[in-house]
Amino acid sequence: MQMDYVMTSMELCTAEYFQLDDILTKMVLNGSITNANREELLHKAKLLKTKDGRWKDSNGGILTLNSPETIV
Repeated sequence: MQMDYVMTSMELCTAEYFQLDDILTKMVLNGSITNANREELLHKAKLLKTKDGRWKDSNGGILTLNSPETIV
């Protein structure tokens, strides 16, 4: 029996963006990825970084995510 999976354009909700960032930040602090990798992955999750360092989702919502540099 073969199952075909269809990719949909599901977007993450705000809470999921914060969960993703929390995981990625822990990975940066652990030395598993760089902060540049973290930001690239957030961008791939459909967030755009604004000039003031916050992040904008595709619905226009603004998220203020902690940067690994500010956590240490």
